[in-house]
Amino acid sequence: MARMRYDVSIFLNVPFDEAYKPIFEALIFAVHDCGFVARSTLESEDATEVRIQKLYQLIAESKYGIHDISRTV
Repeated sequence: MARMRYDVSIFLNVPFDEAYKPIFEALIFAVHDCGFVARSTLESEDATEVRIQKLYQLIAESKYGIHDISRTV
């Protein structure tokens, strides 16, 4: 995958379950409609890559972040 521009990348830290899917899709739409690029761990299909490394890389490559912690207990 081509490297995204830092200044337009937004890291999405949200739940990925089926119940959250409509909200996730709405977030992606809104981010792209505003001229930004949505980034999440779902964009990588490399199962051998360590999850925490994926997170570090995506966060470092994104100028902005959206964090939905509404399901945190």
